[in-house]
Amino acid sequence: MRGVLVHSSFMDEIRFNKDKALYHDPDYFQSIAGGFNNIGFGSTVASVSVGWSRSLRSFQMEKVRGPITSIDSVCTEEEALLVGYALFSPSYQDHIQEGIQESLNMHGARWIPAIICTDKAHFLNDTQSSQWAIAYFREDNLSMPLAWYERLSQPVNIFGDVLRFPMATRSCIVQARVAGVILSSNKGRK
Repeated sequence: MRGVLVHSSFMDEIRFNKDKALYHDPDYFQSIAGGFNNIGFGSTVASVSVGWSRSLRSFQMEKVRGPITSIDSVCTEEEALLVGYALFSPSYQDHIQEGIQESLNMHGARWIPAIICTDKAHFLNDTQSSQWAIAYFREDNLSMPLAWYERLSQPVNIFGDVLRFPMATRSCIVQARVAGVILSSNKGRK
């Protein structure tokens, strides 16, 4: 399903009126998609085999739809689905004075950090009591400019692997695997 971008120059915000995938790590999904993927027939000995392989897109959307992980419990999980606002700008990252690495090199690619917060306005006014986590996105897989993420008026669902990566006050990061705006987000919590 394609999302339709709605931009309001008056409010300088971006929103989608349909579910929209914004980011994915194709190498990750191709390595785990699995399933049967062939069909064959034999004539000498009677045999029939049928296979299937679910589409990568449907598998990605399944991951980004739920269940949602509470930001407070991210570091206790192996995988997490966060719902929040992705703030890539170093000026936002300065709010937490966390010593976030500008980028990481993982799996032969450059990954860039974003703060994922549940309430953007509250985060900017009171970092200490805000809920937030750090996620790294593979830079070459982002589907829109970084500044556009910060102008989204809707939260983004971000699924990824939780990596133990000690920082000043956080004991883990989320290695983003897929992200999108999901209008009918699963309300379940891990």
